[in-house]
Amino acid sequence: MRRPPLAAPLALVATLLACGPEDPVEDTGEAAVASDAIDATVTEGRIFLHVLRAVDEPTPDAAATGRGVLRARDQLAALYGSCVSLRADAGQGRLSATFTRCRSSERSPAVTGTVDYTFAPSPAGLTVQASARQFALGPATVETLDATATLRLAGGIREVTMTASRYAYRGALGRFVESSLLTPTVTLRGDLTSGCFSYDGGRRVTTREVDGREGGYTLSIAGYQRCLTQCPRAAMDAVVLTSLDGARVLRGSFSGLATGRWVYTVNGVRAAAGTWRLNCG
Repeated sequence: MRRPPLAAPLALVATLLACGPEDPVEDTGEAAVASDAIDATVTEGRIFLHVLRAVDEPTPDAAATGRGVLRARDQLAALYGSCVSLRADAGQGRLSATFTRCRSSERSPAVTGTVDYTFAPSPAGLTVQASARQFALGPATVETLDATATLRLAGGIREVTMTASRYAYRGALGRFVESSLLTPTVTLRGDLTSGCFSYDGGRRVTTREVDGREGGYTLSIAGYQRCLTQCPRAAMDAVVLTSLDGARVLRGSFSGLATGRWVYTVNGVRAAAGTWRLNCG
């Protein structure tokens, strides 16, 4: 049975949140659009998550921030090994990472390109600006990425709050995707070795096909929590995809088990519903 429009992207959102679908995702236009947008979002998130050790100690001043830069450098080196070249300037609060066909896991696409970080102390924590140009992600390219986040450590919990973000991404088939924040995106992590995290945030995504057709949607994720090798915790309407005209809405919920449920409405009227199996291993 063919899934309704926007249903396939929900399965791909699950991939974004590291709990990929077991059910096959249909080769629909919506699925391809969401795949491109989510690939770029995953890359953006990792850019900050992979320097979280910068806040392993308070960073109230330039000297402490410089030590944080060196910890971030060491975290990237441990994650990527010899495929990443790192240049750190602790005094200026700068770190440059050049990747050459790097993979952070067996499932992730190879990345090639340079990300430049600038770290600065702030009352809320450590402010990090990240930028990248022509950053290859497998067969696709992040043409432009500019983002700012605040990193902080409180009570053993590491928090990444992305306060500004824009990326322009060209998919493997030539589709152009542009995305910006609708609301600050907050990711919480405990012990970096535990793999547990929560995620809340919202984005606006616009697309342009090779033939010039334009489209897009908004993506909202709220109350999503999980640990690696475990299924997401129970949450209603944890993922909401809405067409830009507001007419089509897809809501996804989790039960704490290896099954998610989606409900699709058109102009406020329920049009379809279903479940999808999650690979929580």
